[in-house]
Order: sequence, then C-alpha cells, then structure tokens
Amino acid sequence: MSNFTYYDKEKANLYREAAEFNSQKDIDAQFKIKFFSLIEKCNLHMITGKDSFFGNFMLNVKKQTSLGLKWPIETTRSAKGYIMNFDVKICLELTEWEMQALIKHEIYHIMYSHYDRAQALEGRYRKSAINIAMDISVNQYIKYPPNFTYTIEKVNFLYNLSLKKGRSFEEYALKLNEAMKDYRLGKPEVSDEIYDMELVHDSWKKSNVLNKEYNEELVKIMAKRAIKDGNLPEGLEAILEALEMKAEISWSNYLKRLVMTMPHGYKKTITRKDRRQPERLDLRGNLRDRVANILLVIDISGSITTGEIRNILKEVFEILKNCKANIKIAECDDKVRRVYDIKDLKDIKSRLDKTGATAFSPLFSYVKKENLKDTLVVYFTDGLGEKELKVKPVNYKTIWVLTGKEKEISLEKPYGKVLSLKNKREYDDDKVGIHIARDMIHDIQGEVSVLTFDL
Repeated sequence: MSNFTYYDKEKANLYREAAEFNSQKDIDAQFKIKFFSLIEKCNLHMITGKDSFFGNFMLNVKKQTSLGLKWPIETTRSAKGYIMNFDVKICLELTEWEMQALIKHEIYHIMYSHYDRAQALEGRYRKSAINIAMDISVNQYIKYPPNFTYTIEKVNFLYNLSLKKGRSFEEYALKLNEAMKDYRLGKPEVSDEIYDMELVHDSWKKSNVLNKEYNEELVKIMAKRAIKDGNLPEGLEAILEALEMKAEISWSNYLKRLVMTMPHGYKKTITRKDRRQPERLDLRGNLRDRVANILLVIDISGSITTGEIRNILKEVFEILKNCKANIKIAECDDKVRRVYDIKDLKDIKSRLDKTGATAFSPLFSYVKKENLKDTLVVYFTDGLGEKELKVKPVNYKTIWVLTGKEKEISLEKPYGKVLSLKNKREYDDDKVGIHIARDMIHDIQGEVSVLTFDL
C-alpha cells in the first residue's frame, strides 16, 4: 500500500471544504459531484481487484450525502432498491481501505438479511448486543476495518468471551447479551466506543416496510447483477450459490399470491344502477364480491395427521386474515368421504380413518358437479395416485401440496402447481443462531416472484 495516493490527495482537498459545513444545506451540488467521484474511484478499485462483487453491487445502489449521521454510512431500502447515505465529514477522515471496508460492511448486512433478522430479537436482547453481534458477524470477513469498528477479537477482550468465527449473529447476540448483564451500562469501562451502539442501525427503521418475498427478490436481483466473474466473497459463498439454484416456491406463498388475484363473483348493491337497464331505479347493480372460495382437500389415504392438518390451517387462516373467505375441507381417498365448512380452528373434525387407495378424479368430479368454478383447490397428498385425471378440472386453479417424501406427483398432467409442504422450524435458545443462519441460506432460495425493479 502506498503511503500517499491520488485518493488521499483528493480526499484531503474535499475534507478542507467539508470542514466548513455546518448543516445539510451547505453541501452544494459541485461538492456532491466531487465527493461521489471519489467514492467511484474507491468503487473502481474494488471492481478491478478481488472485491469485484462489492464494486458491482455498488453500481446499483443509490448514493446520498449527509451530515451528523450515527454511523459513517447509513443504509435504507425502498421498493426500488437500496440507498446509502454517506456522512461526508466522517467518510473523508477514512483511508481508501477503510472506506472500502465500510462499504463491504453495509453490503454484508444486506446479503445476510440483518435488517429483518434483527427485528426477531428486538425486545429480547439489548439493542447494543444485537448491533455489535451483527457487526462482528460480518467484520470477520473484512480486511482493514476502521479502529472504531467491533471485531470478534475486540469483543472477546472487552467482555471476557471466547466467541468463535463462522457463527451466526444470533448466537453472538445471545452470548453478548448475557455478558453485558455484568456491566452497569452494558459495556466495560475500558471501552473506546465513539459511536452509540444502541443507535448505529436505527436508519433501518426509516426503510420502506416491504413483505419478505419482495425483500428477498430485491437482494437476489442486486446480487445476481453483482456476480460477474464468479469471484465469490468470503462468507457469502453459500448464499450466492443458493441464488443460482432453482427456486422452490412455498405453498403458503403461492396460495397468498393466488388469493389476491382470484375471481370472487358479484354481489347486488343499491349504489350502482343495473348496467342493462340503467333507467330502472328499482333494479340493483353489481359490485365485485371480495370473498375467496377455497377448498382444502386432505388425502386421508396418506400419512398426514390431524395435528398436521391443524398446523396447515393455522397458516391458511394467517394468510386470509385480511380478506373474506369461504373455506371448506374435503376428505378423500378413492372417494370424496366428507366435505364441511370451517371458520376457525375449533371447527376441525378428527380425520376419518383411511379406507381406500388414493384417487384424485373423484374430487374433481365433485367440483364439477357442485359447479365450484370460482374455487381455489389446495390438495394435500403424498402424491401417489392416478397417472391421469378422468375429469378435467373446472375450478379456478389447483395447488398440489406434497406431504411426504415424494418430489413429484403421479399425475402426468396435474393441471396445477405442484409444491412441497414445508413445516415451520422452532429453535432452542442456545442453538437459535446456527439454525436461523442455516434456514436463512435455505429460505433465500424461496419464491422467485414476478416483481421487477427499476434500479
């Protein structure tokens, strides 16, 4: 590393200008151009070096200037992508290597979904424990971090811990939170902390509230744009490789999407005139009826239990909590044995004993006979049945959810989406970090939605 580079010279000139700034309005357009030109030089060195992933990632990040931030770079997200706010005074005090380290630090947070995972721990642990844990979980992969950042070695020294590298931030947060109970202010008196670790990630709360699928899709799109030469950063290999795998849609996410688009029929209203005879004021008009009709089909010849049915219905009711829905349960083997309405979990009936083999056609004969054209059918089965349906489905759409080990359904033409049942995971406190980190890598392979982004 050179003692004094072109970057350092430009930085020194800008720092003299920034020293005169007292508020945000003092940062004029000309200064912004020069400042971002400096950041682009830093970025170019990453692109042409071993950190090309981070440099390419930054090409799709919106950049803004600020003063008085709680951290040198604060990241927020919107529906269109990520925004990095640079505190010009603080950033111009850093070397180029430190600037690169902080940029990589922010991108690691994004890739590890720390924005969302931290929310799961809020209220359980100290904010400073959560924030420091997130930082040390990513700083272990970064060279030349500024002295004010936390590393595993620094935390082990300050809190007399023996944290190991390669663990999840949830595990670090658990152990840090316990260690902080031994200190009056949650930190040792020898701490050289210059940033309030309770506040350093508060900018995340300014981010737009987006659903999980949208957030994951945003990360996927930006990450795929950043992978140009196959040079994967340390600590992100598993996540980035997962992005290249075929995504598997969860049945609950797919159901949620279909419910929002399925037809709901019409209802009579006095607020609209009849379209065919508008002069007849005594005739009521029509409005879209926002009631979804859903038929949950349980293959009772399979191994699914009443407890599993209850868990499935919990997910269904959670998905439908903000919309009206008529839900029926049908129990089938080689015949439709029973159909009943259900409004909440207490309406669940004990599963009938299995009798015949599995046949899918009887259910669709029933759907046709009852004229359930506006109904979404969700069929839970082990997948072992007929090869061909004897009755072509007339219902709105069908989701096949495989409950066993089979990855494919026996039908050659299922007339619907075939997905796998995924059970929710629960974790013990002492293992929560490892499991959530593994699941986060697995879940990032989740639904590839139809959303597009203008980045």
